[in-house]
Amino acid sequence: MKKTKWIDGAVKPTMRGVYQRDYRNAHGDRSEGTFSHWNGEYWGLYGVNEDDAARWGSHSSLYQSLPWRGLAQDPNKLAEK
Repeated sequence: MKKTKWIDGAVKPTMRGVYQRDYRNAHGDRSEGTFSHWNGEYWGLYGVNEDDAARWGSHSSLYQSLPWRGLAQDPNKLAEK
């Protein structure tokens, strides 16, 4: 599934849900498997996949300003085709 470009962490999503976040390791490498739930007010703790992130979404992350990205297409509309 196609994703959006990385969006500056100062800009927050307009829709609630799970997004990929740009957590970097000690070497500065981006992790492709790090997700967090945006509840409309704050980012939840990270998860290694979308389901994991949704489970931890009620716990606030210490990292509220990391870059993030989402899906470039609505998955519901793709399913209708």
